Amino acid sequence: MFNQQNANVLIGESLSNSNSNLRSTQTAPFEEFNFNLGRSSEIIGEKPQVGVTLSPMTAIEGSGIPLVYSFNLSQPAPKGGLQLKFLISDSDGGQDDASGEGFESQSNNITNASFAVENGSNFFLVDIAPGAYNASLAVGAYEDNVVEGDETVVFSLVDNKNSYTIDPKNSFVIATIKDAEIVTSPAPKTVDFDESWFFKINDYAIEHQGKAVIDIEVSYDYIDGIGVPDPLQYPDFVPIQKYIDNYLVNYPNETDFWEILNKNLVKSLLTEPIPTPYGVEYKLADVVNSLTVKIDVEPGSSNINIPRSSTVTGRPQKTA
Repeated sequence: MFNQQNANVLIGESLSNSNSNLRSTQTAPFEEFNFNLGRSSEIIGEKPQVGVTLSPMTAIEGSGIPLVYSFNLSQPAPKGGLQLKFLISDSDGGQDDASGEGFESQSNNITNASFAVENGSNFFLVDIAPGAYNASLAVGAYEDNVVEGDETVVFSLVDNKNSYTIDPKNSFVIATIKDAEIVTSPAPKTVDFDESWFFKINDYAIEHQGKAVIDIEVSYDYIDGIGVPDPLQYPDFVPIQKYIDNYLVNYPNETDFWEILNKNLVKSLLTEPIPTPYGVEYKLADVVNSLTVKIDVEPGSSNINIPRSSTVTGRPQKTA
């Protein structure tokens, strides 16, 4: 949340101060901010115990409601003021979208604020005015028009030259900046399905044109949307296989050409109800766009040692 290019941001992103007399001086690698919010009378006392609180703990980008950091001392800040040191842990890696601009009236008793880097760690330094028992800094989150998700920054009070002790009950605060931009998922892509089914009956012995052995391949292309929402729209192929067996066993004209037999079989599959053991009858014309039957006649059938084949495709036609 810290941006080394912007001197008007806090919350681990950058920081701005409290008063209209804000000025910033460059330090590496962070910007340093100086701001005068009014000094209280100088009071000399013992080493103070310091605690920090935050209210509210969440700010929404562009809401106009700031995060207010309150610094509380058990003894007044000594002559020359008191510098508090915070270790910063930032969840988003350094994008700045927090600023103190416009919230100066809600900040007080802070004479300077700056960022520093020590041994690769980020620190935030806050100078409390001499004699002050408390101070506050108000920071708001501005809308940056960038979808980045919510960010969390932890400010942990640490020792600074043994100049104060730390209140163990108020040693850190966690600030959250809610992203104003809505994170939207890309619209799911639609998928067009082209579904089909295939099964095969091998080495089927039949008395047609004498004695023959055939292989039967059956395939069909389903209509769009089959099985949605009812998966039982998919026909079980076993009753279809049994229907074919019964049809061939009872075929009336054993001298028909194989092409005629095949064409009649396809027509029957698409126009006649197919019994099932499930209490319903299949009407394949309602669930398929096309149905294909291929009959391979094995060599030696009908005393002809030549393999031959018939393929027929039927497409249901909707009648007015």
